Amino acid sequence: NAAMTQPIFTQVARDCAVDFLILNGRFGKIKSTPCGQLTVSVQGSAENTRTALHRLVEAGVVVEENF
Repeated sequence: NAAMTQPIFTQVARDCAVDFLILNGRFGKIKSTPCGQLTVSVQGSAENTRTALHRLVEAGVVVEENF
């Protein structure tokens, strides 16, 4: 999964003019597959935030929204 090996959050933040505030996170492996969970706040306009979340999903990130 590219989301675990590439700077996806940085790329999306730059391209979509948003900021990600990491609130909590943990990382590990299941068998030999890297995995992680982040709780983040996305800061930016509503349109840019929607675009950023869509880009994350396209990159293989599982996104759960909680407003």
